[in-house]
Amino acid sequence: RRPEAPPPTRMRRKAAGAYGHLDPSEGGVWRWLVRQRTGVALPVLLILAVFLILGGIRAWTTGGGDVDASGVASFMWRDIAPELAPLINQVDQCARALRESVPVEDMQMLYTCAVDDVEHMQGGFGCVNEGSAHLERILGPEGAGDDDAMLQMYKAFEDESRGHGKSAKTKCGTSRLAVSATLAQALSPNVTLMIEDRRPCHSTYSFVSTGQGPREALGRKDTVFASTHHLGSISYRKFDGAPCMDKVLAQMRIALGESRMQYPSVQQSFRGLYWYPPNGFTEWHTDGGHVEGWRIYVAQVDVPRESWFVYKQDGKRHAIPDVVGQANMFKVRMDRPFWHAVASRKAHRMSTGIAVSEAYAQEILARIRAAQPAKSEP
Repeated sequence: RRPEAPPPTRMRRKAAGAYGHLDPSEGGVWRWLVRQRTGVALPVLLILAVFLILGGIRAWTTGGGDVDASGVASFMWRDIAPELAPLINQVDQCARALRESVPVEDMQMLYTCAVDDVEHMQGGFGCVNEGSAHLERILGPEGAGDDDAMLQMYKAFEDESRGHGKSAKTKCGTSRLAVSATLAQALSPNVTLMIEDRRPCHSTYSFVSTGQGPREALGRKDTVFASTHHLGSISYRKFDGAPCMDKVLAQMRIALGESRMQYPSVQQSFRGLYWYPPNGFTEWHTDGGHVEGWRIYVAQVDVPRESWFVYKQDGKRHAIPDVVGQANMFKVRMDRPFWHAVASRKAHRMSTGIAVSEAYAQEILARIRAAQPAKSEP
């Protein structure tokens, strides 16, 4: 049996670019990583000095400043963004009902196989080796997920037409396959499981309501309320899905309003509700170079520090362990790929994604700065 890989190491301070770091599980309420810029020309320093002398300190510390595209701001949402409460509370209700109604305790049962091995998905647990390899590239020892050639392999996955709009280069199939009686029984009586055979793209599982489970969470009979997401997680469907998702979208509109969302449509700005059972993951990806802007993901977990948000920066892997009530905010740009992934060892991780406006992102950053304790004099 392969020994379990150790948890990812903490983020490090670097000589060429220091990072601030406060761990919400160790007495603080946030973690903030901001890339500090070096090599500023003397004239710029002089201008900045004049700005500060004239009373610009307050404007600088509360006005946002610049965060590098690879920087990640991590914070406890109840302390920094309490206005999210109506949305997150509704998400929690949907998530609890989903977990109680759909018995998935190990994501290995529903891993996605290689494109040409879709038949192995019919019995469940047919793609464990491949899925475990993806998980190891996220959480394995240093070097396991640091191969540029490997990242380019994942880049090819993003060419598939799975919501990537104009960036999609591969047209996917639309056939269906039945699952085995054993796998069907594992999810009964509330769910009928089907395989969406999308060759030449990766295939997925679809979760269809039998009508016997809670209608609020699963929908009426024959409602497709969820599907597997990427290669190792589950996505709660936000279009034509269960009534619970309609309530989530309504609460998001109340919580944020148009000014704080990136897109005019709440359906676009809500990026999804994703479920990572134990051994679940989203493989390395960049969001396909098809979108840009600020993203907030709020993670709710039943076991702290057994799931992680992982990202690449300066050729190194960095991991943020999840704790209850934590949110991660980062910016994706079309001209600067931001490689990131999510993985869980033992936790059920529910992640809520929101696309927020530039103004709201800067407002969040200002609140984080304001909440930082003053440094004591030496």
